[in-house]
Amino acid sequence: MARINPTTLLAEGQVLGMMLDMLDQGTGSAAYQSVTTGTTGTATAAQLINGVYSFSAGTTYGLTTPTAAALVAALINVEVGTSFILTVYNANSGTFTLTAGSGVTVAGLNTAATGTARSWRFVVTNATSGAEAVVAVPMA
Repeated sequence: MARINPTTLLAEGQVLGMMLDMLDQGTGSAAYQSVTTGTTGTATAAQLINGVYSFSAGTTYGLTTPTAAALVAALINVEVGTSFILTVYNANSGTFTLTAGSGVTVAGLNTAATGTARSWRFVVTNATSGAEAVVAVPMA
């Protein structure tokens, strides 16, 4: 009989809980992406906004955010302070790394260790066309 790994169970439970929180907050949806191949990728704005990712591609994975301009364009009724949450579950045997696209700043920790979940709140800091800016802040 296979044993249940409590660390994995907790992290997956956290991801599901965060998805439900997003729905409760009235964001309307949570986009789930399962990545099982490759070592790097760039998310589209639609994939990243209220996205929940599970990475099990191998040893490590690096995800680059879309540009701030693409994120601002994809948000509804966007203004400074508009925000959304990205949640990642890292089922790889190595570290997951979040890399900022043009106009996006990842403030603080940009990694998730093996078998853990991490969330970032993305906040629009400039919604002006041609000067869009977004900051991603890791959540506790």
